[in-house]
Amino acid sequence: MNGMTSACLKDYLSHLTFGEKGCVKGRAALMNFVGIKNSDTISRWAKGQVPIGLVLVKLRYFLEQKGYEVVELGALDAHVYQLGKLIAIGKISFDQVVQNLGLAHESEVLQVLHGRRGLSADRMKKVELMCARHSDQNLGRFVASNNGEQNVPKSEASAYGSLESETLHLLKGVDEIVSLLLPRLEKMVIDENASEQRRLFREHAGRQLVFDLSNRFYKATKMLNALCSEKAREVSGISGSEKKS
Repeated sequence: MNGMTSACLKDYLSHLTFGEKGCVKGRAALMNFVGIKNSDTISRWAKGQVPIGLVLVKLRYFLEQKGYEVVELGALDAHVYQLGKLIAIGKISFDQVVQNLGLAHESEVLQVLHGRRGLSADRMKKVELMCARHSDQNLGRFVASNNGEQNVPKSEASAYGSLESETLHLLKGVDEIVSLLLPRLEKMVIDENASEQRRLFREHAGRQLVFDLSNRFYKATKMLNALCSEKAREVSGISGSEKKS
């Protein structure tokens, strides 16, 4: 189902028949994910009340995990979406995000996560760094060391000096990102009825971004295939060296 948070929540709760085992499990899963302890809150939601603040942020990602296409999430900047997801699944604390962004009030960060407020270029860089760091901890340490942050021990930072180590940790980060990206791309590409969604995606992302990334992925795939073995490298035609007779 594709819709606003309120519609998706209403649909999810409508499938929980009170008194049945599935209802108990469904409510418990929702309560645990969003961090509420009073089941009466769920009853109020079933009557049309929608949560606010951080609970609302987490609710949207819960519904997405259940297969809903939440409109508000689809409208977010890609990095803001990823940051919200990391908060929702507990990989980074909301308080830590508030501190890292240096905004005066928690409400300002919530406005960003709700898509009601933008960020300066400097703060958006911090968001990108947080996403990279918590999507893959090793990649985060590498990125931090290359951005002049001093919280990486010198002995550890120096370990990233070689091309092999640098590439390995970047690949781990890419693997994490691609694993998140693929299901979303597949959903948009495969669905015969999603032409309007694809049009909006191209409009928001920009055709050039999609085209350029496609070319980079193609080139990276050829390079990775060539790295599978020395034989694969020889037959790839990438090496530029001719086989001696």
